[in-house]
Amino acid sequence: MNLSCLLERYAKALLFLVFVACLLGLRAIRSVPTSIFPQLDIPRIKILADYGDIPPDRVTAQVTKPLEQALSSVPQIRRIHSVTSRGSAELTADFAWGTPMMETLNLANTRLAEVRPTLPAGVTLRTELMRPTVFPILGLSLTSKQTDLSDLYDYALYTLRPELTKIPGVSEVRIVGGHAREFWVNLDPARLRAHGLSVTQVEESIKASNTVSAVGQFEERYHRFSVLSVNQATDTAGIASVVVSVKDRAAVSVGDLGTVVRRYTPQNIAVSAAGETAVLVNVLRQPDGNTMKIAGDVRATLSRLQASYPAGAKIQYFYDQADLVQEAVSSVGEAILIGGALAAFVLILFLGNFRSAAVVLTIIPAAILITFGLLSLFGQTINIMTMGALAVALGLVVDDAIVVVENIYRHRQDGFASHEAVGRALKEIGPAMGASSLSTIVTFVPLTLLSGITGQFFAPLALTIVLTLSVSLVLAVVIAPILAARWLRLQGSATPGEHHEESQGRLMQAVSHVFERVLTTVLRNKVSFFVLLIPALFGVFILFTRLETGFMPDMDEGGFVLDYKMPPGTSLTETDRICRQIEEKLAETPEIQAYSRRTGAALGFHLTYPHDGDFLVRLKPHAQRKRAVGAIMDELRDKIHEEVPGVDIEFAQILQDLIGDLAGAPKPIEVRIFGDDIKKLQALAPEVGKRVKAVAGVVDEFDGVTQSGPEIELKVDKQQAAAVGMTPESVSAAVNAALYGDVVTTIVQNGERQIPVRVWSQGKRQEGLASLQNLQIATPSGAMVPLATLAKIERTEGSTETERQGLRPMLAVTAQLSGRDLGSAIQDIHGQLKTLSLPPGYIIEYGGQYESQQESFQQLLEILGVVIVLVFLVMLFYFRSFEEPIALFVAAVASLSGVVLALSLTHTPLNIGSITGAIMIIGIVTENGIFLFDYTRQLAQREKMPLDALLVYAGKVRLRPKLMTILTAILTLFPLALGIGAGAELQRPLAIAVIGGLSMSTLFTLVLAPALYSALWGKRYPS
Repeated sequence: MNLSCLLERYAKALLFLVFVACLLGLRAIRSVPTSIFPQLDIPRIKILADYGDIPPDRVTAQVTKPLEQALSSVPQIRRIHSVTSRGSAELTADFAWGTPMMETLNLANTRLAEVRPTLPAGVTLRTELMRPTVFPILGLSLTSKQTDLSDLYDYALYTLRPELTKIPGVSEVRIVGGHAREFWVNLDPARLRAHGLSVTQVEESIKASNTVSAVGQFEERYHRFSVLSVNQATDTAGIASVVVSVKDRAAVSVGDLGTVVRRYTPQNIAVSAAGETAVLVNVLRQPDGNTMKIAGDVRATLSRLQASYPAGAKIQYFYDQADLVQEAVSSVGEAILIGGALAAFVLILFLGNFRSAAVVLTIIPAAILITFGLLSLFGQTINIMTMGALAVALGLVVDDAIVVVENIYRHRQDGFASHEAVGRALKEIGPAMGASSLSTIVTFVPLTLLSGITGQFFAPLALTIVLTLSVSLVLAVVIAPILAARWLRLQGSATPGEHHEESQGRLMQAVSHVFERVLTTVLRNKVSFFVLLIPALFGVFILFTRLETGFMPDMDEGGFVLDYKMPPGTSLTETDRICRQIEEKLAETPEIQAYSRRTGAALGFHLTYPHDGDFLVRLKPHAQRKRAVGAIMDELRDKIHEEVPGVDIEFAQILQDLIGDLAGAPKPIEVRIFGDDIKKLQALAPEVGKRVKAVAGVVDEFDGVTQSGPEIELKVDKQQAAAVGMTPESVSAAVNAALYGDVVTTIVQNGERQIPVRVWSQGKRQEGLASLQNLQIATPSGAMVPLATLAKIERTEGSTETERQGLRPMLAVTAQLSGRDLGSAIQDIHGQLKTLSLPPGYIIEYGGQYESQQESFQQLLEILGVVIVLVFLVMLFYFRSFEEPIALFVAAVASLSGVVLALSLTHTPLNIGSITGAIMIIGIVTENGIFLFDYTRQLAQREKMPLDALLVYAGKVRLRPKLMTILTAILTLFPLALGIGAGAELQRPLAIAVIGGLSMSTLFTLVLAPALYSALWGKRYPS
């Protein structure tokens, strides 16, 4: 029993099975998580160490180097990068791709715990596994002109955060800004001296009086009672009543020694939103969280809580990743619908039959729905890459169905009945369909093995296309014949088996005759054709060498991050004033919808200072603005440089900046200078930065030298301190208590709110060097002496951050690009630095996105080699000779000239997306060529004709399906090539590359390949 009989016998069961599979796919669409990007598993761990205000050189020796040594013993580690500043260190550990990071994180924490006892006292460590979930998916701002910031902070902390944390998929809710409440105990030095008490005694008394302890238990009347000793203060009066000492039967309380007031935690950050001081609420998702669902649940929660908002409070979104996800997925979805409609137009145009188009259009949604079900089984999400893959694969899905339907349609036109037409069509193209589909599938399988950031993005795309092609092949062979047998009602010539060209329509007849003349002429003049073709292809190669190059495809995300940095040592107040001026520029930009600002804090997980921070800017939807994000950033950059002098700024799109941070390549340009002497590196960096900045298109240059600002150093005179009964440590503690206060305990209110109690040793605090010199220090004897008599006070220029990579000192000069491709910019920078004189032992390396680009290009080049071998092997197994594979391979490589021409004409850089498209061309072109040579062999077994005549006849028969598949593939990709919408922009280079290759493939598959085939076979007939 042949295949057509089986399909006829089990048609209803097969159709019902496909229907059930489509329902499961529809269910998967609703249950699969939706996010902007695929699940990114970045092998990167970051450690932040805090060590007070210790100078960088001591932090490097006592903290950074021990931590580096501990991390260097963790298996599969590739690189350790550290930045050390005053009182803090930031270490980044990069591991090999594919490393199980949760196990590695635990092992790294174990190594850090082992070295922890050797670190100085007071060092705190925070460890974070770097992944997209460290960045918020939603950002809310709380502002009010009627409610105090402390009340807004309390509402965010005790009402909003618990409610939002309960939402499924939310991992953390971070509160930034506002005023955290504290109780301040302001001690009067004169009163302390009068009662003969010290600050330490007051602190110990407050701490000891704020306790709850179990002191016993007893039973009475069948009940068991616990006895608790509750000695807790709950307000300022309670703290003031704490007894510090008793003299002459008179109690001396805290209130007798100073005042107790309610204040706020000393501020080291400033936060605003839309020009108003605000409290920010950042919502982070879990790795498997559904961005769209979380966003909807957050909106529902806020709507439910609206009645409980503080007076005059407004909650606004300054960032909503769900909007970008919705827009990106919708734009790609629209591309799929438009592509499907264009495919239907092509079918009707060529076949002139609505029923044949209906068969193909039935296959498209079925293939897509079933693919969604398979994606859920493979743990994939609905994101830009998987949706883009479906749009890209749409043309190939239509390709399979078109080949089957067109062949059945042709046999019906030749007079065969439905059942017999299906049988003859499947017998004629069945084996070739399997080989051609396999040649396309093996093109994408190696892409699923990509590592690095390239693999994180394009492996899901390749997997989706492989699944879609596999499903479409099954549907084309099984379902398309069943539907065609029932829906195609035409009857062609009266005599079955007679082929009539008139049935193809006048347009197709004209095209067929032109093709016949061209191919006949080429076959008669093969040598001349090859001679003319070689210089043309060589010219394309020259054009290829001049293509612009990039890394990841650009995408308008609808927002950006503006990082800023004031001169080192700039106060928080002054930085805040300058930032208000930048906010005015943002408010004047019509495309900006909302923004938030952090000073002394940042969105990411890295070191910050009071003189730097960032803005997160949200733009209006694409449909409501005329300018792209790049033009908006360029205008703002120029305005700020011109009207707000003294501030260094840097622009980057939000997710691209995040991906760069996660992948260890935050900037497009990074020039690393290695050497043994940090001072020499700091002297070289400005000169390198100057040369980098001189290159056209380079913006936001930073020479890598970061100062901590002016400092005051206290050098305690040990002899003077000993003379009054003090040590250097006790003098430092007294100064800390006077300048920053000591948090000695916390007061619990309302059952859960813990409010710190901070003790100040100076009732009236003043700022400035003179006040510091006159600061009165209480000695153990009760005497008060000025600090200047115990320590030498000096003003210094401050310290500089130290950076290390691979356990060696390093400085990195970084920059962004505007209107310039990455490859040519690096070439110009390399030319600028050629004449730079470096000391012996000092070297320069290029990192950043350029390093990632080179690694990715190398991988893709290797993948291309694997694809060529696999495709050639599939053809060799199928044809059992070298002639057909060689002819098709040359045609496929020649078709890459179309890729080069398309990229050049559209000014699209050669990047990961466009190279992936070029790899796809190899499989697509050979797929179409297999049908041509397979049909030629079938003719040779039936007809005794010269080889060239066989090739011409086979080419004419295969011309219509070839043109249909090429045209439908081009049209289905056309919406993506236009780059309309965020998701389509990311796929645009790939779509342009594939369209260019397909446009040229018709010439090379139907003309060049037969000419080569004829030249290789000579006058022999294929066996």
